[in-house]
Amino acid sequence: MRLRVENDRKILEVVKSNVDGSSISCSNVEGIKFDDANLARASFNNVNLTKAAITGANISELVIDRAQWGGARLSNIGFHNPADPSSESHPESVTFTNCSFKGGVLSGCNLANVKLEGCEITGLTIDGVNIEDLLKRYRALNE
Repeated sequence: MRLRVENDRKILEVVKSNVDGSSISCSNVEGIKFDDANLARASFNNVNLTKAAITGANISELVIDRAQWGGARLSNIGFHNPADPSSESHPESVTFTNCSFKGGVLSGCNLANVKLEGCEITGLTIDGVNIEDLLKRYRALNE
């Protein structure tokens, strides 16, 4: 069965249904909620997700490209959930490429084996230590 709603205002409630292959285009779906839903391989293009919340989700292999993330907050990400014995951390590490963390804060994060490659580090500090100055001293000692 195919249901089409066009140029109309409707409130849809879809419960315990398979709507695989459905699409929403040029529509206002502000406030839409997905609870206990499988959104694997979902695609969001040219969407406004301001103040959207994703909680209790598996976002393994999530791709976000050409997005504005000012004011975004990522918390409790990448940890095994002790309340769910079947949950596991994903075997692949997270990768950030061409991202701005200017003025950002990483707090209480596990940075074991993290690599910063070709990054602008002006003003970067770790526990109050200026890393740019530290690297300059290290390089001077090893010349």
